[in-house]
Amino acid sequence: MALRPPQMDQCRFKFRCRTGPNNGLAYDGSQPCEDGFVFVESACDCSPNTCGAVCSGSMAITLTSSLSYSNFGASVVTFYPVTTVEPGALVRVMGQDIQAFNSCTNQFESVGTAPYDVGDIHDGKEIIEVFHRASLGDCSEP
Repeated sequence: MALRPPQMDQCRFKFRCRTGPNNGLAYDGSQPCEDGFVFVESACDCSPNTCGAVCSGSMAITLTSSLSYSNFGASVVTFYPVTTVEPGALVRVMGQDIQAFNSCTNQFESVGTAPYDVGDIHDGKEIIEVFHRASLGDCSEP
């Protein structure tokens, strides 16, 4: 989700993201998000304010796991169907915990577990490094 850019021609405080997908970008601290979105400080991003909204069809989180072995790597994509995640919510992976932002509680909540971790064996090889990236698909109507 896009942050509201600051008005650079005005002498006001501007804020800069130090984390997340907007790392390094400046934003308007008085109203960081457009109407209908809430600011998630820990992600330095905006998430739709869709408290209580549910997808009547199907929706899934796509998890891309980049695995490193001793001399090469692999990328594995896993799909996680979800029913309790608000459409358009921010999603992230902390360690192996897949989380989605809940605009009713203003917190990230666990919605699943990533399948790979350092030390696991994949295709007969030990994983020495792993990076997970999550994205939420659109709601498809039934």
